[in-house]
Parts: sequence; structure tokens; C-alpha cells
Amino acid sequence: MIRLFSARSAIVALLLSFAWMSSGVDSTKAADERQVKLSINSGLQALREFNFSFRPVTGLVVYTLLVGGDELDSPAVARGLSIIEGKFDRQTGEYRPTQHHIYEAAIDAMALQKADDEAFRPQLEAIATYLIEQQAMHGGWFYPNRDEANFGDTSITQYAVLGLWAAERAGVVVPNDVYLKAMRWHTGTQNGDGGFAYHPRPRTQSSSTGTMSTAGAGSLGIIRLILIGGPDFSGGTRGSSKKFGLLEAVKPKQTGIRPAITPGQVRPVIKPAIDRAGLWVAGRFEADSIADHNGFLYYYYYTLERAAAVNAWDEINGVDWYDHGAEILLERQAANGHWSESGNHSNIAPSSTCFALLFLMKSTQKLLPQRPESTRFGEGVLAGGRGLPDDLTRVEFRNGRVETEQELGDFNTLLQGLSQIELEAPEPEKEAESVDLTRPELLVGDVTLLKRLAEHDDSRVRQLAAWALGRTDRLDAAAPLLQLMTDENLDVCVEARAAMCWLARRPNGFGLEPDPRLFLEPTLSDQEKAEQIQTWRRDVETRWMDWYLKNRPYSERDDFDDPLQRPYGAMRP
Repeated sequence: MIRLFSARSAIVALLLSFAWMSSGVDSTKAADERQVKLSINSGLQALREFNFSFRPVTGLVVYTLLVGGDELDSPAVARGLSIIEGKFDRQTGEYRPTQHHIYEAAIDAMALQKADDEAFRPQLEAIATYLIEQQAMHGGWFYPNRDEANFGDTSITQYAVLGLWAAERAGVVVPNDVYLKAMRWHTGTQNGDGGFAYHPRPRTQSSSTGTMSTAGAGSLGIIRLILIGGPDFSGGTRGSSKKFGLLEAVKPKQTGIRPAITPGQVRPVIKPAIDRAGLWVAGRFEADSIADHNGFLYYYYYTLERAAAVNAWDEINGVDWYDHGAEILLERQAANGHWSESGNHSNIAPSSTCFALLFLMKSTQKLLPQRPESTRFGEGVLAGGRGLPDDLTRVEFRNGRVETEQELGDFNTLLQGLSQIELEAPEPEKEAESVDLTRPELLVGDVTLLKRLAEHDDSRVRQLAAWALGRTDRLDAAAPLLQLMTDENLDVCVEARAAMCWLARRPNGFGLEPDPRLFLEPTLSDQEKAEQIQTWRRDVETRWMDWYLKNRPYSERDDFDDPLQRPYGAMRP
């Protein structure tokens, strides 16, 4: 369980790095379970009576009813699905929302995926295409054909990510670049205080709000979940068996393979941004008031539930966020089962009822893999060995805290179709050697074999060799890693740099970015991007070569024929 601390305890929070606590507590005990269930049932019954007069919220109503357990043939769900299906062109299959554009597309996707992701696969692909086409160059989303799109909208971007995630759960593979651009937009528009604004402005910082800060943290958490897996759970591979929260989720249908992204490409960028947003939320959680949300109270609680679920926040500033929210929502439910805003949101009822119900039903938590029991740390205990995993080759130290690397699912995806390869015999009289790549961890330590794999024609094999060389804990693995840093394939170069960080016990790698592609401004030309990447390559090679020449074994210091030393002026005496 991750706990977020207030500003008063920010220093302690940073030292303890969101201390892990036991996750076995039932979060509904403080809020009376019976009252919560009665409230949910009353709200669902109110939704079933909605006449769909305001069609943009159709998907939200259908999704909420399906989360609540309604069947596909129930009158309200069947009527709603029929309306959603009518938004697709009968000839081309193109998705055409009515008037709420990105918001509408996202909730329609969520409803269709929840209803039957196999039957509605073509429609989900069409919505994903629509959302991808609406993404701005900077990586965010805005209302179509509006000048403000130059900056983006945190709320609209949140729903675009939600819609793409729904398509992903149905097996629609969205290009990684869509998520990487969205990630860069969030980290680039995050305010200095850690929060997020509704309409960020780069030159005149807009004020952070609770709704947008939880929205930003939630979107980043979903992007992390899709690309590398969540904070406490592995994303797994498509088709793997997973337990999902309180429900057993249907396995996603595989329609394609996502190109592999290693945790090192995403985590150093996305995790600090989520942590900063979490601290902003924690610092204002106790003092937060209903008036602070300006007529978007129920919208806020749904964003809170989502951010807390995908980022494994069980407590915020020492408060169980679910109990806190449930008590407020139960007090504000009307006798007819609905929740109603008094401000701007009142004109799109019954969205408030949907948001409140999705919070109370923990709708996002039901989409996530079950988290393993976490380790309890005593107050004031710093990382010193207790609670560390047995395999320390999967541990990174960042800002004084321990982080565990994702499992080997990345390489299992990367090497699909290459379960076994043949290496030419090292000597004429010997036979060719067959190498099994299905268990990459078993290659660690065999430096002789890994040196040969590092010269393989397939860049995926070279990338795997770099990963394994970094975990051999032997200095003679440094030379082949330096060669791989000059590889023509940038993924291999990135992996080799990360491996050297492991080998040299230098997790920050001389301060160079883990992957130059994650820090490129979207406005740069292709030529400018190529130049920045080349500069990064040159800096990586130079700094790590300097390190190697100072730390290499004495037996290698007079190897004047070593090609690694030639560019650095090695001369015979």
C-alpha cells in the first residue's frame, strides 16, 4: 500500500519514499458497507430510468450500468448500445461523435469494451483511430478545430487516454509513440508545485486544481500501466491469465504485438511526475472542501478513484481516500438516487450520478491486476536490506529509495519468433551452437557466449546481450558493452548504456538521459531530432569510455590493438 503524505511531512515522505504498508485492510469498514450498497443500488436504479435525451453521455450511463452488473439485454443498456452504434458510418465504419468529441469517444469506447470487446472490435478500432487522429503535435488533446489546441486540455487529454485504454483492453494495439507523446505533454505542462492545471499555459503558469492534478496523475499512471506495467503489479503479456480486483476480467484478444519498451525508457520520466502530483494532492487533501471543486465535485471523485487505483494510493495524508469520499457522497445523494451538481456540470446530468457510482463501485480497481501483498516498513526505516527482493540485479536506487525492475516480459515480447538461434562454430572443427532465448536470465554470467550474441545480425539479440552483460557483475563485460553503445540500432545503444549503469553501480549514468527520444520536443524537425540523438550517442560513448579506461583491468591496459582504445590516442611506446 502506498501512502501519500501532506506538505507538513513532505521531507519524511521523500526520505521514506511513500512508505509501503500492509495491503490487507478492507477499505470499506469505516464507511458502512450496507449503506454503500444501498446507495449504489439506488443510484443504479435511477440511471435505468434515464431516457437518453442527452445523447453525449450515453456511453457513460451504459458503462456505469455494466460495471454495476446490468446485463446486455436490460432495457437501458440495450437502448444505450443502440444509440452508440448509430454513431458509426454504415458505409465506412468511421466514428462520428455528436457534440462532445473526445469525451464522448472515450466513454463510448469504455461502454463498448465493457459490453462485448470481441463483438465491438471494429467500432473500438474506429474510436481508437479517431482519438489518435485528434492528438495534437505536442501530445495532448483539445476540442477539435480550436486555436487553444496549441496548449492542450488536461481534462480532455485524460479522457482520450481512457478511451485508448479501453481499446487496448479489447486487444487494439495503439502505437507507443501516441503514449510517449502524451507522457511528454504531461511532464512538460506539470506546474512547478507538482499539480496540473485545466488549460496549461507555458509562459503564464495556470493554477493547479484538485480535479486536474488527480486527472494528470491518473493519465500518467494509465500510460505507465500500458507501456511497462503498474507500480505494484506487472502488466503481463496479452492473453496471460490475471486476477482483476473484485472481478475476473476477460482476457484481452490479441490483434497485434506492441513493440517492446524497457522500464528504463519510461520510468525515470513518468514516476517522478506521478510522485510530485501525489504530494500536491496529499498536501491539500485534509483541507479540501466541496467549494474548491467549482461544481465538479463528482467528476473529481471519479478522477481521484482512478488516480488512486492506477498508482496504488491506499491512503492520502493518512486518510483512507475511499472512506473519505464515500462518506461525502452518501451524504449528498438525493432521495431519488441521483447526485446533482449546482454549478456548470448540472446541464449534463446524469453524469454526476455516474461519476459518484463509479467511485463507490471502485470501477478502475476492477480493471487492474491484483496487487501482491506489500512489505511493511517501520516508521523511519530507510532502505538497508530489509524487504529487498532476493534478486538484486532487478533493483535500482533512485533518490534514496529502492525500485524493482519489471520482470522479463519485455524481452519475451521483443524476442517473439526468436525462441532459439544458431551460432556459427567458433572454430572450424566444432559444431554450430544452439542458444535458447526463452529464459534470458539464464544467459547472465556466460560472458563468452554473450560476447558472441553481441555480434549477432539481429538487433533484438544484441539488445538482449547488452541486458545480460550488465548483470554479470564482471568488469570484462564492459568492453563488449562499449561496443554495443556504438550500435547502429538506438534501442541496443540505450540498453547498453543502462547495462553499464548496472555494472558500474552508477544508476544515474553521469547524468545523461536514459533514452534521448523521451526528451525530444515535438516541434523539432526530423533533422534537429537526429542531431540531438547523435549528440547523446557521442556523450554516452565518450563518458563511458573514459570510465572504462580508468577502471579496466591492468591486464588490458597495454592492449594497443584493442579497437576500443584506438580512437582515444593509444600509442605504442
